[in-house]
Amino acid sequence: MVSTDLVIPSSVPWDSLKGRELEECLYWLLDSMGFRDIEWRQGGKGQGAADQGRDIEAVRYTESPDGGLEAERWWVEAKGRRGTPGKSVVRDAVLNAEGRRDIDVLVVATNTQFSNPTRDWVREWQCSHPRPRVRLWERNQLERMIVRHPSVVARLFATALSLEGRLEAVRSRFSNEFQVPGSADLEHLWARRMELSRLPRGVMLPLIAGEIANGDLSVRPWSQGVDNRELLLSFAECLVNLPAFILRSERGGCGQSTLLRAVGHVLMVALHRLTLEAVWGLIEDAYRFFGMEQSEERRELTVMSLEPVVAGVVAELRRACVSHCERVHVIDYPEEHHPWVYWLRFAPPDVYPGAVEPAEEGGFVWCETPDGRCNVGFRLDSDNRCPLLHMPEEPPVSPETLSILQKVLQGRVSLRQLERSGSRRRLRK
Repeated sequence: MVSTDLVIPSSVPWDSLKGRELEECLYWLLDSMGFRDIEWRQGGKGQGAADQGRDIEAVRYTESPDGGLEAERWWVEAKGRRGTPGKSVVRDAVLNAEGRRDIDVLVVATNTQFSNPTRDWVREWQCSHPRPRVRLWERNQLERMIVRHPSVVARLFATALSLEGRLEAVRSRFSNEFQVPGSADLEHLWARRMELSRLPRGVMLPLIAGEIANGDLSVRPWSQGVDNRELLLSFAECLVNLPAFILRSERGGCGQSTLLRAVGHVLMVALHRLTLEAVWGLIEDAYRFFGMEQSEERRELTVMSLEPVVAGVVAELRRACVSHCERVHVIDYPEEHHPWVYWLRFAPPDVYPGAVEPAEEGGFVWCETPDGRCNVGFRLDSDNRCPLLHMPEEPPVSPETLSILQKVLQGRVSLRQLERSGSRRRLRK
């Protein structure tokens, strides 16, 4: 059941919803309701179309008593008005459709309301004419319908969505069309985040993907707004859905590179905040977290799908970690940047707004001095070199690999927090 709190019907501009705008609203409403073969007969002169008696034609499939599918063909006419449409408008539409034997349902829709004489005429006509079945959709009924289908409001009237409605639209677009939120949506949602006690389920990954594609995770670290239980759930959902996501990612607005980096970010947050045993336990058996059986084939598919994610995390942490290291010296880095900016995405969400992230692409040339100290805390010497830099290009998905990544994350973020505390003490003095 869809929550009625997602849409604010009074914020929909019903009075100005005429002509093409009303037709577009009806088109997407039919699409959201599950109609198929929807044809919007645009064209012709004026606001509407040369439609031969209908603005939209669609097919609805219903289950027959014997378990098969029956097709119902619908005609929809939009009658946007400032006042009440005249009875003649509805009568002409009905009589025009009466001559067509292939039409099962005729809908006449308006942004206002129909008069009682119009409703009476339709009722009397229907008594002697079983086909087509005539339905009158007026403003009150359309309001109830779009409340049940917030994706229509998200597409056409974003300001009529509540905060929960906008987040549901983010989740729905990512799940159904693989679209990620743009910068304006991200800014709006972040500014209102304190109105929520927690992020709704299934929203964190598309928000992170949106930041990677259009925003800045160091300014809006969405994962820091969830507790450890919600983080476990989000990571488990990523693991279970990742194989399908990879196959679908290139079809929508979220490319495979953005998807892999988004899942990689969830993995890094999990490593930073949870125990290694908890993270590896989910990788080994994510399906059981949802009460599903974990087969060996599913486990192998999960690990195989994670391989490019882990490789991307290793490359990402390398670039960030060597930017401020006493042991490793960068000879040729692709772009100048603040050495601490990257780690802010794992810090509390109100820290250092407006940061600019380091470059995410391109390699660099470095050298390692055997007597230098590791800022993260690895015990290194002339025989033991930096494990992060000397990892293979395609590191295995294993507890050993994740342990190295976890130590880098926890060490670096802890250093950042210590530096912030020291800076604040100096400012107080």
